[in-house]
Amino acid sequence: MNQESLAFSDGSVNFAPDNQTVVSGGDDGTIKVWNGSTGQELRTLTGHSDEILSLDISADGTTLASSSKDNTIRLWNINTGETIRTLTGHQDFVESVAISGDGQKVASASYDGTVRIWNAATGQQLQTLRGHDGIVLAVDISPDGRRVASGGVDGTIRLWNPDTGQAIFTLDAHGSDVNWVAFSPDSQLLASASRDATVKLWNLSAETLLRSFTGHTGEVFTVAYHRNEQLLASAGRDRTIRVWNLNSGDEIAALTGHTEWIYNLDFSANGQQLVSGGMDGIVKLWQLTINN
Repeated sequence: MNQESLAFSDGSVNFAPDNQTVVSGGDDGTIKVWNGSTGQELRTLTGHSDEILSLDISADGTTLASSSKDNTIRLWNINTGETIRTLTGHQDFVESVAISGDGQKVASASYDGTVRIWNAATGQQLQTLRGHDGIVLAVDISPDGRRVASGGVDGTIRLWNPDTGQAIFTLDAHGSDVNWVAFSPDSQLLASASRDATVKLWNLSAETLLRSFTGHTGEVFTVAYHRNEQLLASAGRDRTIRVWNLNSGDEIAALTGHTEWIYNLDFSANGQQLVSGGMDGIVKLWQLTINN
């Protein structure tokens, strides 16, 4: 893989579905929108009063969701940079945010120990999900919209029905904090990243562990699926990005270049690029050259 330093951030990064636009969030509370091809800054979004912790872009590429240490979630028009609405209700940092595939719902996870489901069109809070013992660090909505997954410092992953708020099942996933959860594009699998230095892959229909990926030498903060559902990337405290073959469990690449912890990864929709952001304040864009 070839790499290019694109922008400055503190870890929160996302690719838009157009395969070109990249967004990044900083500890100054701003979000920057970049042209990934040229590295040009297109606009800066202001409104949060504290560090940006998480970003997610709707499937149609029009709406950006951000969460912050200011205890709020903001929805933005990514093309104009205008705030659509602010979602309030969490009592502590909002560590993670996700938008449903149809753009109708937003899920958030917070230091206040709750997962919350919101109506994206109105800003109304639909559900407050309680069950984790302590801080909730990660949340994702399945692409089919039928499930929400959350992970917390209690080492568990919890699956929820976003429409009813009902708990579906709990996975005793890791021996330590679950920092990230990500559904596969077909909604059938879930990947998790943990403080225990492992990445795990779960079969949701059987509620079983398929495999563990080991190779990181420190806490793993983030995972991202490639669109072909056969590659998974992970990154963390050891300052490396590792790319795995999901079928074999083999590590097929270890990417180095960041000088500090890597907090976030995202593949472009066409699967040709990977963006990473870390504590070193640099967003890196990687051109994929892996054959699998």
